[in-house]
Amino acid sequence: MKSLLSKSLIAVALRIASAILAYASIIVLARWLPAREFGYWGSIISALTFLGVLCGLGLPMALLRFIPQDQVEASGAQTSTIIRYALRRTMRVTIGISVAAALLAFALILSGLTAKAGVAQTVSVVSLGLLLLPFYVLIDLNGAVVRSFGGLFWAIAPREVLWRLGLLPLVVIASTLNPSAPFATFMVMAGLSLGAMAGVQSWRSRMMVPAQPVAAPPLDTKPLTQVTRPIWMSTTANYGLSNLDILFVALMISPEMAAPYFILSRTASLLSFAHNAISVFLGPVLSRAYYGKDPAQAQAAASTGVVLAFLPALMAFGLFYLWGAEVLEVLDPKLTQHVPLLLILSVGHLFNAGAGPCGDLLNMTGHERLHAKVSTTMLLLMLLCLPMVIYLSGVLGAALVVSGLLSVQSVTLWALARRATGFDTSIFAALRILLLRRDAVTS
Repeated sequence: MKSLLSKSLIAVALRIASAILAYASIIVLARWLPAREFGYWGSIISALTFLGVLCGLGLPMALLRFIPQDQVEASGAQTSTIIRYALRRTMRVTIGISVAAALLAFALILSGLTAKAGVAQTVSVVSLGLLLLPFYVLIDLNGAVVRSFGGLFWAIAPREVLWRLGLLPLVVIASTLNPSAPFATFMVMAGLSLGAMAGVQSWRSRMMVPAQPVAAPPLDTKPLTQVTRPIWMSTTANYGLSNLDILFVALMISPEMAAPYFILSRTASLLSFAHNAISVFLGPVLSRAYYGKDPAQAQAAASTGVVLAFLPALMAFGLFYLWGAEVLEVLDPKLTQHVPLLLILSVGHLFNAGAGPCGDLLNMTGHERLHAKVSTTMLLLMLLCLPMVIYLSGVLGAALVVSGLLSVQSVTLWALARRATGFDTSIFAALRILLLRRDAVTS
């Protein structure tokens, strides 16, 4: 129990450090880079985040399940084979996408279409940024291997902490080495440093994997994909819902407009930070209580989780509502005019926190296909609506679509989880339980 608690605290500390560094890097880069280059950076990070999950094919999640299972049931007879299969399959897809993106960028450059600012220039810059995609996917895979053997620091820290921490001095170095074109120099150094982090983590993960027996049985790959496919679909859809709108704004309006929109989007997502952090620990608790036929524990865990997630989200929303201009002025004085956009984007995350761990409950109780259907539907609706809405209403329309779909998704998942499992994960259920307990004590 003490070991579990210490690992939980380490995981929380790393997540907090990651969030702080992510936000610090946004502030520094927003102040250092011109609006166009910062818009490029936000678009590249959004594309890498979404495609990193998509190209992972759900295999990092499969490794988290099947490596421990193989260690227990077969003494690690197939662990190395499972890891090689995951690396080979994901790298084939990832490298193919990166090479295709690079060829597209070079074709646009050679055609002369990128000479002037416009869609072609944005596409070429983002496409070149996708050369970092193999490092993103490799870090996710090796991080899953490290976590499978009980490691946390080398699973989370290489990209989320160490790389982001290194971005801050790279800003100064790039400005010193190449004052005329610091962004290009910065991107090259950022890519090299991410590659170095991926290499160190890969070495560390290999050190943790025990030697495999020479005569290993053949690997049955069907369970690896069948079990994780629905969760992969829902995760990919959720990442698309929170990242692809930035790319649409950059392509359909301008990178200059994508720059403030990227900051506003990431600032609004702070409302979901506690929700996401708590999900790391709450999922297994819900699973054990559900399959252990302990409905009281499952409901108590869900209610505790939603309270811990919703209260910080509500306080953050109140902060943005009352002092949104002051908060944005700290980031960039030009952002103060966008307080309405910040509030609109924040509403979706407030609904997400208020619905509680309904997605985790579906995933952990055998109803992951319901989660996948809802999330995929929301992503498809976003892809259908965003072009038309951005054309008619600009960034205001983009914010309304994303926030509205996130709110609808949260309510739908809550309703489905309640119907499928019988548990109410919403903040209203938690408040009702607290009131009943208070009445019981007073009576």
